[in-house]
Amino acid sequence: MVVDEYGEVRGMIVLEDILEEIVGKFTSNQNESIDEVTKQKDGSYLVDSRISIRELNNLLQLNLSVTKAKTLNGLILETLQSIPKRDVSLKIDNMLIEIMQISEQTIKLVKLTKLD
Repeated sequence: MVVDEYGEVRGMIVLEDILEEIVGKFTSNQNESIDEVTKQKDGSYLVDSRISIRELNNLLQLNLSVTKAKTLNGLILETLQSIPKRDVSLKIDNMLIEIMQISEQTIKLVKLTKLD
């Protein structure tokens, strides 16, 4: 609870408030309907990084590890150990991952290209 100088309760601080102060704003509704994967003419995919790795593996017949990170965003951050800038690329397994859009301390959109 937040108490003012007169001892009156002025609000409550919840765990979400603390997390947002540390990592920035985030979407708390995990059940939002989003267009997660869009195939491009060149064979690559534009992917919302909030997609679960399991779902991505199923959709694109991939074998990305699901032991630590649960989302593509988490996997990228775990691999890089920092929040990347736009236009950063990395290779995980047989995938080239290009960061296309970042917003408020989180990766929003990536481009995936399968490598042979």
